[in-house]
Amino acid sequence: MAGSDSGSDVEDVRAGPSNEIDGKEETSASLFPAPPSIWKRFTTRNIELAKLLDERIRAEDALQSPTQGKSKQEERSKRQARLLADELDKDEEDVADFDLLQLIRPPSVEQVYREGYWNVFGQSFPVSEEDTELPDEMRLYDPLAERKNNLEKLLQTLLLTYFKLTQALLKGPPSRAVPQPDSLYVTVPGETGEPERVERNDVDLCLQHIRYASLNMHHLLNQLRPVQARENLRVIMLQQIQARREIAASLREQARLAQAQIDVLKTRLRGTEHADMAIDPPLKGSAVEELDTSRSKRVRESHNAFVTASYPKKA
Repeated sequence: MAGSDSGSDVEDVRAGPSNEIDGKEETSASLFPAPPSIWKRFTTRNIELAKLLDERIRAEDALQSPTQGKSKQEERSKRQARLLADELDKDEEDVADFDLLQLIRPPSVEQVYREGYWNVFGQSFPVSEEDTELPDEMRLYDPLAERKNNLEKLLQTLLLTYFKLTQALLKGPPSRAVPQPDSLYVTVPGETGEPERVERNDVDLCLQHIRYASLNMHHLLNQLRPVQARENLRVIMLQQIQARREIAASLREQARLAQAQIDVLKTRLRGTEHADMAIDPPLKGSAVEELDTSRSKRVRESHNAFVTASYPKKA
């Protein structure tokens, strides 16, 4: 029997996320959280209606100004029911109560800002996050003090409370001689001549204090989000400046190497010119005049030969 009981427990754990019994949805234990119920909207029928609705909306907006696309959810639902009224089957009483276009169209950022909320897995979240204040009975820090000091104090409180919790859990097991309280409030016998008094259980008190300390730390950390964003932006800008400086230094190094190569080439060119001048010294005086005369003579002879060949004398 024990084996069958354990086997049934394993089967229950591995069962589906939900079972429907007598019209009621019963959720069983599972190793992983159940999938969101929004996946049930993606049926073949809903996809067909969504595509048809998209076509009719585009055709209607082409004939008139598309003001309906900027309307609220209620007006879009009425328009959806009006455009799909003739497509309902006999067994379908009404169109789906959600926006069918969400099944085939990507989310619109403008529409999210207009409506003021956005949906994720069937849950609505506001666009503008507001900083909620902790109630006075749950606040464990001074709002006027430095956040860093408050976080350090809360961390020390959390560690000390956790140490007290471990001490309370390390006490001996309950017995008839020395019963250990399990309830939230326990009755403590008074001293001689004093009545009994009611006190909180140490374990429950430590757990509640740990919860309050964690909430206060999260609240302070959320207040530091703008500071964290500014510091991240400052670090990114410093990294960009450093990267640009490294690029500029690399360009300057390449320019220096190129200038060195140019200087080497200039030196070699000057050395070649000096060597040519040493082999063929420049002409001076009458030698230059003789060279110019011989060049002019060759030019005149070439010109006369060209004219003679082009225009031969008549006999």
